[in-house]
Amino acid sequence: MSIEVIGNPKNPKCNKTHLDIEKANERGLAHRDYLAHSLRWTHVLKHVKKDDMNILDVGCGNAMLAQVLYVNKRGNCNYTGVEIRKTMLDIADKRKLKKEPRLIQMDITKDKMPVDDGWADIVTCFEVAEHIPPEDLDFMLKDINRCVKSNGVVLLSTPNYDGKHQAANHLKEYTEDELSNHLRQYFSITKKYGTFASQKDIEVILSQSERELWEKLKEYYDSNMFSVLFAPLYPSQSRNILWVLKKKVNRGSIGDTTSIKDDVWEIDV
Repeated sequence: MSIEVIGNPKNPKCNKTHLDIEKANERGLAHRDYLAHSLRWTHVLKHVKKDDMNILDVGCGNAMLAQVLYVNKRGNCNYTGVEIRKTMLDIADKRKLKKEPRLIQMDITKDKMPVDDGWADIVTCFEVAEHIPPEDLDFMLKDINRCVKSNGVVLLSTPNYDGKHQAANHLKEYTEDELSNHLRQYFSITKKYGTFASQKDIEVILSQSERELWEKLKEYYDSNMFSVLFAPLYPSQSRNILWVLKKKVNRGSIGDTTSIKDDVWEIDV
């Protein structure tokens, strides 16, 4: 397999650190960050209704999602992964999968992704927004909108900034309202899930029945598991949110009969 290269993928402004989930076992336990990654991928599987769907993985890292699709009997999906780091794609290139993924090294903040308009049934963009310059966020979102089908789904996750604590390796973390304003320019927000949360932020807002379950499970599970167990129910209180999005379509776009009543715009990429 050859790794395609688009433009000049050497943006010095992007933060290129990552969490290597394949090293999770070195700790001897399931840390909440690893759990959150794994559960995001299991959520992708819930959207894969057919084995031949087109999946675009934006900021794919070492294409672990392609591996997840393969081992969970979705190996015939047409997977395209785009990533700025050649080192990550070299790892992805060594995966032994049923169907070779298409791997592209590029800067998603400067160049259009090399897929046709409306190609993707599913677009994933997990833990990427916080690593790119904030002034480039809208370029990426516009192009994701271009790539996804009108009846497709976009799954985007990023930290939910609480106004106090931002990871040192993140260029910008967005508050829930701040990111919502960006997303609503290009997508309809159909659902939000927390992916992990601090126990202190969740425990105080549990219903009586949830609290009873909380206490029973606490006898067995550690804090890492608790950070992901109840987070999906309370995205606003979570440290990280997964947004489930549907495409907004501008009036008069070729091949699409869907229109929107407001926020009419053209993709200027």
